[in-house]
Amino acid sequence: MVHSASMCQENVHQRFILPGDLEAVAPVRERILAFLREQGCLPVNDQFDLQLVLQEALVNAVVHGCHNDPSLTVVCDAECDASGISLTIRDPGPGFDPSFLRDPTHGSGLTSSGGRGIYIIRSLMDEVRFEAGGSELHMRKNLVRACQEKLHSAASPTA
Repeated sequence: MVHSASMCQENVHQRFILPGDLEAVAPVRERILAFLREQGCLPVNDQFDLQLVLQEALVNAVVHGCHNDPSLTVVCDAECDASGISLTIRDPGPGFDPSFLRDPTHGSGLTSSGGRGIYIIRSLMDEVRFEAGGSELHMRKNLVRACQEKLHSAASPTA
């Protein structure tokens, strides 16, 4: 078993690759979450948020970047260290300009068919940015406090 306290200080990274097929999203999402849990990087109170964010981001990459073509691939790099979790998702698509997305909570965005997933991602993550013309999504969840609490509890004698 991996001890959370010792892993919290280390920088760990793993790459996950999935075909451009919606059927591949859930199993890969669960492998990414399992990796983060095994490393002691995923506090219980953040598990649902990360599951939802990964679901939205991976589906977007498969649908918009791969056009549901299983011969194309999506790459997800998951990294965690003492300060938090970083996720980078790359697809082979042409990308997009996120500034053109309508706010799905106001006006014409309420009936728009797109933008809700990115809105959810931005709402749940501490940092979100698009690179490579929009075909690369970088997300970060800061976990310094959670990691410090784990380290503190590991150092404290049990009663």
